[in-house]
Formats: sequence, structure tokens, C-alpha cells
Amino acid sequence: MKIKADLHNHPSGNFKKVVETCRKNLGVGGTLGYVNYADMDLYSKFLKGRDRDIRDFGNGFYSFKDYVTILRGQEIPVICSDGKMGEIVVFGLENNLECHLSLKETLRISLENGGINYIPHPFLSDSIGEELKMDLDLLEYFDALEIYNSQAGLFDGLGFLDVNQKAQRFYELVGRDYMIGGISSTDRGGIGKSYSLIDGLDLGCMDSVKESLKESLSRHKDCFEDEQVALRGKALMHVGKVIACDNIGAKIPGVNGLLKKFELVH
Repeated sequence: MKIKADLHNHPSGNFKKVVETCRKNLGVGGTLGYVNYADMDLYSKFLKGRDRDIRDFGNGFYSFKDYVTILRGQEIPVICSDGKMGEIVVFGLENNLECHLSLKETLRISLENGGINYIPHPFLSDSIGEELKMDLDLLEYFDALEIYNSQAGLFDGLGFLDVNQKAQRFYELVGRDYMIGGISSTDRGGIGKSYSLIDGLDLGCMDSVKESLKESLSRHKDCFEDEQVALRGKALMHVGKVIACDNIGAKIPGVNGLLKKFELVH
């Protein structure tokens, strides 16, 4: 069974509001990444406000009432080889990792602790896209590369930044050999406005959740269809307001408002 996963999100609102919005917008089995920024731990405060029975995995939880899963994540500032700052997102850990270490050191620590590594908005400011272009071997240490970020999408239509288009082109050229393309609706309150379709998670225990997520993120590598079949397959597109859709086409805001056609198969 395929489920909707909005993995990179910084939700606002109390426990009840977030979980119910997750169920409403992502549906049964929906999965939300509740991502702390840097060394903040908003997830723990959020969890203390729970008002219903849950299965707590330590690195996330399952709501029996709403049939949705919330995964704990951390968006971590890292230092690239040129001394500039970048960011990665790590899922699957119960505690925050140290911030402002080198990218390679952060990846090493994450993997040693069973983390799931996700590349957010690779060509937005404070991102690691340029580092990845210089050292493609780094891609092997990641499980997903974000090819659509809703906040970055606010700039795409202006025609001078186009960070999502850059991420999509980079993924098509090299990323799909290593990982799937991830989708996020990072704007606060935007839960489920965009999502990735992934395989259902094994909710038996903390380790099974991580293992099944990691497997799902890697299972569909190189699964692109014939380019002549435009905008088919398991895809998310963006039509002005963020609208998630499966197996239908849509316009992608971009330079000069041209119609951008691409496929994201998970």
C-alpha cells in the first residue's frame, strides 16, 4: 500500500491540531516529518501535549485514533568544505546531533547512530547542493534528495532563483542513481499540501519504522518511465497553490511561466 509522506515540515499548532491536520490532508497511513531546527527540541514539547493514545517509538509515534505516523527529524546546520554553511535533515534519532560540524562528520555520526539522511532544498541559500556537485560520492550517504520545497517555490515564479527547478535537474542528471526525489511542504501550517508517495511503514517497533522508511526511500531508484509519457506515474506537481496529485499532469511555476514537465517516480 502506498502512503502519503510529507517528510520535511516545521509544523505549528498543538498536538491535536497537527495530528488531525495530518490525518485530514495525508489520509490513513499518512506520515509527517516533524523537523526540529538546529538544537531546538520543539518535538518533545509537542509530544507532551498529546491528548490521545499513541505508540511511542522514541523517534516518532503512531496515533491509534488517527492512523497516522509522526517522525522526529532534525534540520542540522553543517560546514561545507569551502567553509560555507549548509543544512541536512536527519530522521530516526531520539536526540539531536551536534550542529556546525563538517558535513562529512555529521553524516558519519548520523549513520553510526542509524540515521536516515535527507537533502533539503539543495540549491536554496545555506544548502549543500554546490558541495554535492563537486563531490558526487557524498550522494551515497543520503536516502532522499528534495526536488520540491514549497517555501523555495515562492521564489521560482519570480524567474531569478528557480531553486526547485535546479534541484529537479540535478536529481534527473545524477541523483536518481542514488536515491528518490523527496517532496516537502515546509511552510508552517502547510501539512500535506505536497507529499511523496512511499510504501507503507512497518510500525512494529522503532527499528522497524526506520528500516522500512529507509527501504521505501531506496526501493524505487532508477524507476523513471518513458519520457514520452508526460507527467505520468506517482508524481506531485504544483499548480499555483500547492496541490498534490497522483497520475495527472500540472503546470510547474518557473522562468517566464513556461510549462515544466517532469516525472517523480517513488
